[in-house]
Amino acid sequence: MYGITETTVHVTYRPLSMTDLNSTASVIGRPIPDLQVYLLDQHLQLVPVGVPGEMYVGGAGVTKGYLNRPELTTERFISSPFEKDEVIPQPPLIRGAMSRQNCIKREI
Repeated sequence: MYGITETTVHVTYRPLSMTDLNSTASVIGRPIPDLQVYLLDQHLQLVPVGVPGEMYVGGAGVTKGYLNRPELTTERFISSPFEKDEVIPQPPLIRGAMSRQNCIKREI
């Protein structure tokens, strides 16, 4: 499982197999049902598989902002380019198959 604070813990999941026990890869998996995950470029356009981009999370499970911190909410969230009124936390750089091995985290 992979998650961020702004989604109250988990964003994605992936069933583990016996092969995973010996693997060094850390695949993030699929979004849980009330969330969407997008890999976007600096213009907020979807990137092709294998091209680095930033992972954005949207959907019902994403908070609408930080409690009593409107300036931080404005700094860390953007309006979704895909769905009306949805906001997406701005997160780590990631590549194609959503593997944490290819993820360059940015502290926020």
